[in-house]
Amino acid sequence: MISDKQGREWLLQKLYDDGWKYYVKNIGDTAFVTTKRPVMNDGILDINSGGHVKCINNISKIMPKIERNEVLNIAEELGIVNWSEVPVDTPIFVRNSIEEVWKCRYFAEYKDGKVYTWRDGKTSWSNVISDRPVVWGYAELAEE
Repeated sequence: MISDKQGREWLLQKLYDDGWKYYVKNIGDTAFVTTKRPVMNDGILDINSGGHVKCINNISKIMPKIERNEVLNIAEELGIVNWSEVPVDTPIFVRNSIEEVWKCRYFAEYKDGKVYTWRDGKTSWSNVISDRPVVWGYAELAEE
């Protein structure tokens, strides 16, 4: 048997995998998923500005709790990082295998589905000898 939390995570992952990026509720408390972040117009969430929109009010009871006029970023809720949007020199943790201890490094680039950092804990500024970035098997953002 799975817990409610596990069920919510599974459902959010399925929605995300199908291209839905946001879970929202309109001012009337109806639940939707959207492909783009809806905008606020005069303090009211404009659901139709969210790209593709689908009403999921029938399953809203098992979704995370949100208020009317609220937007939930599904990727953030699941802890998914869009590495193509991470700024250069952002602190991250990296390793090449599950058994390894995490190393502290600075993000260099995301290319061909892989995360790269500057060598030996350097940043783009301190990398004066122009070492090429290093690719890693596992990466996660460092908590602030």
